[in-house]
Amino acid sequence: MIGPGAQPPTGAVLELLTSALRGHIELIIPVVERAARKLPQYYSLRDGGLVAVWSARKKLSATVDPGPDGAAAHAVELAYALDFLCDRYESLRPTAPA
Repeated sequence: MIGPGAQPPTGAVLELLTSALRGHIELIIPVVERAARKLPQYYSLRDGGLVAVWSARKKLSATVDPGPDGAAAHAVELAYALDFLCDRYESLRPTAPA
């Protein structure tokens, strides 16, 4: 958790963070998509996984809003997309036998 009064990253730090988020998203999209497509059609976990993939791809191709807060807002959107993909991956993973 970020403490009170914390300022969002800017400049090179923000660019590095955004690049890392994009890279992680690009790596996990095919993993989530493959896992989701193995499930039966119209199965809620499959649909949720594919929605996460679609949403992440949309965020990756989104245009960054101009202005001082545009790049930071885009990074936040990418972070949410990555979190959504990770959640879906966890729900799609086969459980290990006990």
